Amino acid sequence: MIETEILIIGGGIAGASTAYHLVQYGRHVTLLERNDIASEASGVSAGAIGAIGWGNLPNLESYLTMGSLEIFKSLQVELRYDIEFRRSGSLQAIQTEAEYAYIQRRVLELRSQGYTVDLLSTQDAQMIEPALNPALLG
Repeated sequence: MIETEILIIGGGIAGASTAYHLVQYGRHVTLLERNDIASEASGVSAGAIGAIGWGNLPNLESYLTMGSLEIFKSLQVELRYDIEFRRSGSLQAIQTEAEYAYIQRRVLELRSQGYTVDLLSTQDAQMIEPALNPALLG
């Protein structure tokens, strides 16, 4: 019979992360997973973290997204295992005039809060992703 202080059932992102952090606090943890750890996809995960930075006054979103990036980076280094963490950035396609006006205002707002974001022309965005539809507005 195995004795444990804390039993976690499920080795997905939540279970594995909880186990990892509890062990960091000196707790004795047993993690049960029916397959390989983190081997099954979450029904809502796109495999990306939409982090835009800390900004001048970090809020909850900044702590959750940028904090997650820091955890992923440190896990890859500490565990010396390629967890396929890649910091790659993202593009958001603008399809309508209303979306363009909204994004234009949003970029100005985010910049005023200390974030580094850009509104790219379609041509500039195609330099990053050549397969983008040339009919996009930005």
